[in-house]
Amino acid sequence: MEVPEFKEPTPEELETVLQSGRYGDVKPSKLFLSIRHYVLDSLKSDSEGNVVAPSTTQYQHIGQVPLTVVSTVPDVFQHYYELIVNAKSDVIIGTNFWRNGQSTKLIGDALIELSRRLEASKRPAIPVRIILDRGSISMTNPRQIISEKDYTGSGIGLPSSKELPYISLEVMNYHNFPLGTFHPKFLIVDGRTACINSCNLQDNSNLEMMCHIEGPIVQMIYDMAVASWSSTSATTTFPSTSAEPSQPDIPTLTREAEAANAKLLPGPGETFMQPITRVLNNTYQPDVVGTDTATDSSRPFIPYAVHSSVLPIPITLVNRKPFSPLGRNAESLNAPQNIAWLSAIQFAQSDIYIQTPDLNAEPVVPAILTAITKRNITITICLCLGYNDFGEMIPGQGGTNDFIVRKLYSSLPSTHKHLLKVWWYTGRDMLQPINALEVIRTCHIKLMIVDGQVGIMGSGNQDTQSWFHSQEVNIMLDSKDICTDWMKQLMGNQNSKEYGVIGQDGEWRGKNGEVLGGRLGGLAKRAARLVGLS
Repeated sequence: MEVPEFKEPTPEELETVLQSGRYGDVKPSKLFLSIRHYVLDSLKSDSEGNVVAPSTTQYQHIGQVPLTVVSTVPDVFQHYYELIVNAKSDVIIGTNFWRNGQSTKLIGDALIELSRRLEASKRPAIPVRIILDRGSISMTNPRQIISEKDYTGSGIGLPSSKELPYISLEVMNYHNFPLGTFHPKFLIVDGRTACINSCNLQDNSNLEMMCHIEGPIVQMIYDMAVASWSSTSATTTFPSTSAEPSQPDIPTLTREAEAANAKLLPGPGETFMQPITRVLNNTYQPDVVGTDTATDSSRPFIPYAVHSSVLPIPITLVNRKPFSPLGRNAESLNAPQNIAWLSAIQFAQSDIYIQTPDLNAEPVVPAILTAITKRNITITICLCLGYNDFGEMIPGQGGTNDFIVRKLYSSLPSTHKHLLKVWWYTGRDMLQPINALEVIRTCHIKLMIVDGQVGIMGSGNQDTQSWFHSQEVNIMLDSKDICTDWMKQLMGNQNSKEYGVIGQDGEWRGKNGEVLGGRLGGLAKRAARLVGLS
């Protein structure tokens, strides 16, 4: 597949992008504008590629990101709870998986409490819309409304209409068969506040990431959700289509963050690390014992980070619409998400940080190699060892993380190997990475930071499925302050840099030279090499 090359935009082209974004007094960087130039260019051949209105001037591409959560799934959805119970006009939730458990109970409890508050304040009932993906070969339509009998059953476990008298709840199953998965993860409340996150509504062992977003850009996120729903029901209403932007309530967010972070304070007789283990274990794996017994608290684990700067910043969406057919082609590559990633890598001047569960998409591997060998860019990649190995070994999916890491290092000349730094994700309370098959400490964060200035985060993985098939939702923001905060939070909440470093031969070794194993043993490595990049 031919990977597109991007020329430096001319001053006139950058000025056009600047004017179309309606940034006002907020000044985007050249890097941000250059990436957005090619994102807009991608929409010329597919005006619906970003899953929002094609107009380049309809939205004001600024907003605020006052809070980032980097923690386990329950911590992310506790913030959902706090937002949902205070809703005034409507709530929209998007997720890929929805598996009944502790996290989904938080959502159900939030809806019950919201209904109670609406009744107590004598306000009218409000609509709540939930989009999820339970793809099945039996689906005759990509969008199907799920009956109350089904969504209150054991698989989803939502409250019944009797429990929610002041909520009009609709749940939709959305999947473009066979491969057009609905993969976004988001919450929108009243068309004024949004969350974009990496996690689905299911309990698991993952470290995840979520950003709280306010300001004019939320209208674009809201319209993405409405377009995804696509008027499948005559009763569906979206009352916040023209909501006025809100300003972050910093005192409330700060109190919430302080309460969440207080769980990391050691109790009587506890070590610094024991509360961290307790948070990482959550309800999914309550008996795991951490191996890192360090007592140094200079690198704290911070689940909720309220950002030091909450001024408006340039921010936009770089999404992709679903592409259901088997295979991949130029049409499925030409998506705002992909163009943003590729152009960001190409326009980087110094360094790139990538954290993703999987990395094997056909275009991203040569893009990384070219950035290192042609422009001497330092690239750091944090991957999860063994994540979805059996799925990634299917022909056409690209191969496992282990295979790709070895391919990257073996493809680099010895003079440039030092510019590639790859870590296996290592839990904050662990002294070495753990194969994802053990389901103990895994990471599901999807993030790219370029030159410490532009950050792209959301639902998109660096794998074949996310690059070529799934619908994805990602924000791209332009803020050195927030990117710095993200890196500090990430480095404090994992031990990947300390204990997950992979050698230039593509192998991780312990302090005594031992090679990392796992339940797949050599089988995964041999199979991955057979599959390769097919």
